[in-house]
Amino acid sequence: MGALNDFAGWVRRRPALRKTAKLLVRMIPDREVTLNKPEVGKIRIRMRSHRWLLWERFLQDDGLMLGVFDRLVHEGDVVYDIGANIGLYARVLPQWFGAKMVAAFEPMSQNFELLRQNVALGKLDAKVRMFQMALSDVNGEEDLQIDDMNSGEAVLNSVSHGEASGGRKEWGLPPKTERVKVRTLDDVV
Repeated sequence: MGALNDFAGWVRRRPALRKTAKLLVRMIPDREVTLNKPEVGKIRIRMRSHRWLLWERFLQDDGLMLGVFDRLVHEGDVVYDIGANIGLYARVLPQWFGAKMVAAFEPMSQNFELLRQNVALGKLDAKVRMFQMALSDVNGEEDLQIDDMNSGEAVLNSVSHGEASGGRKEWGLPPKTERVKVRTLDDVV
């Protein structure tokens, strides 16, 4: 794993190779696969959108966030996972930190389906309540700039002002949107 990360860093520092690598990444099929990660068990991902999970150790770059969880989440707490993506934190909060309940919010339909599958794979249906919506300062609907290249960079149009999400922008792709529900957290609670 370390050698692959070192190689990826080496490629990123060379413009011609980086351009070739970008073309190759766009060729990765964005199909769903199930991985078995020793730390949590089986998880569902999309090969292109979540490609780093194919070779990285589970949550290897999330040390700061895991440290925050360790400090702030106590046995029996209710935790709000806002922007739950495919449910990695929704899985570890009850499993590793003892959260009694996780309210997981994810507006992007592709990610929400994987969130649902990952909660089921972790047998956490009783501990994770999922909401397919974005949280905002208003209730209604809005366009979401989805990210089918890096999955974790979807953003509401009211924030991005119509610009493509970070992943699509990085890869030189135009904006791609999906209409989603938006609610205030006060309204949901």
